[in-house]
Amino acid sequence: MICNHRSVNDYTLINYLFLKSCPTKFYTKWEFLQKLRKGEDLAEWPQLKFLGWGKMFNFPRLDLLKNIFFKDETLALSSNELRDILERQNNQAITIFPEVNIMSLELSIIQRKLHQDFPFVINFYNLLYPRFKNFTTLMAAFSSIKNIKRKKNRNNIIKEARYLFHRELDKLVHKSMKMESSKVSDKTTPPMIVDNSYLLTKKEEISSGKPKVVRINPYIYDVTIIYYRVKYTDSGHDHTNGDLRLHKGYQLEQISPTIFEMIQPEMESENNIKDKDPIVVMVNVKKHQIQPLLAYNDESLEKWLENRWIEKDRLIESLQKNIKIETK
Repeated sequence: MICNHRSVNDYTLINYLFLKSCPTKFYTKWEFLQKLRKGEDLAEWPQLKFLGWGKMFNFPRLDLLKNIFFKDETLALSSNELRDILERQNNQAITIFPEVNIMSLELSIIQRKLHQDFPFVINFYNLLYPRFKNFTTLMAAFSSIKNIKRKKNRNNIIKEARYLFHRELDKLVHKSMKMESSKVSDKTTPPMIVDNSYLLTKKEEISSGKPKVVRINPYIYDVTIIYYRVKYTDSGHDHTNGDLRLHKGYQLEQISPTIFEMIQPEMESENNIKDKDPIVVMVNVKKHQIQPLLAYNDESLEKWLENRWIEKDRLIESLQKNIKIETK
């Protein structure tokens, strides 16, 4: 799966959608807890892993923070490392956030300013410019597994421009993160409240046997996530170049909700009026055939992903314009 990155809640949401859609044996809550208590294998239960920051993980953990704060956004596992993982830990899905960082108003402003210096790099309004390393190395691992010969890479000006653009963005992002590191350390710990590492079977954890035959899903699932806060207003206004849109007395504001905002129960005042503006979550899923991509070189894969991001940027704009709010 490839997905835009709007919030730490993306990890929870994608896990939920993935497990709900899996054609696996369903357990009652009691059966599931008993299996976990006894340490029994859940071989038929597929695993979901996120690939980023040089790691594969199910939910962000403390060790991941070290890479986030001290490593480069382009840090990635090699195609050989990925192939080894896939051959020894089968039955799993992999999700990539090509943007790496969570989309925010601050990063969007930084990106637009940088675009003035790099006008030949595509400008996105609802997304951050994608990083390509995790995607290209994963495709290279798939190609290696399938014994498909890839086209050779060629250096070109556009690729160098993308590299320079990313490097300048990284400098500004890391500068901001260092200034806020003392504050962030306290705020980023709460989201790490879930860890599905127990879904790894013991056999896979200690396996030293021969690699397994790897079957690759014929599709890449392209997921788009948007969070809106619905604001009630009698005199709303449109922002033609911003995130607020008027919809018959309502304004939709694109947000990046925290874990606590999503799990906080709605409270009602004495007049039976809800104190918290509702949050709307929009999810769109497309699928693309993976087979043609396995012969692509890195440059072609980067262009393919960039085109998907162009489509996704337009999709987010279209969804916001066409969303309908029903009132009683």
